[in-house]
Amino acid sequence: MDFFCILLSGALLTWLLLGLALVVPVLLEAWSAADGAGINAAWRSATSGDSVSAAFMQRVLLGKRNPEMAANIERIMQQDKVAFVGVGLLHLVGEDGLPQLLKRRGYQVEQLY
Repeated sequence: MDFFCILLSGALLTWLLLGLALVVPVLLEAWSAADGAGINAAWRSATSGDSVSAAFMQRVLLGKRNPEMAANIERIMQQDKVAFVGVGLLHLVGEDGLPQLLKRRGYQVEQLY
């Protein structure tokens, strides 16, 4: 990789992290208050618009990682053993969040908090 590509990838990473840094305090406050509407609002803020961070969230988090994670969770659940799966908060919200993806695969998903 040449210097320009390294510089560009570093700049994109910085841009992405700055965009996410704006959402994190709002998200943490909503999470600590068990504020579902606030969590969804922070998620929409993080994934909407044409920013680099929104594009990352839509393409990588929602478009790639969540479906892969849902498939892995399904494999774990098919082993007929007791299991615990921990994921980050943003993997749980939205139409392409893990609960919705697992529901589409036929699982019953229940929110506990």
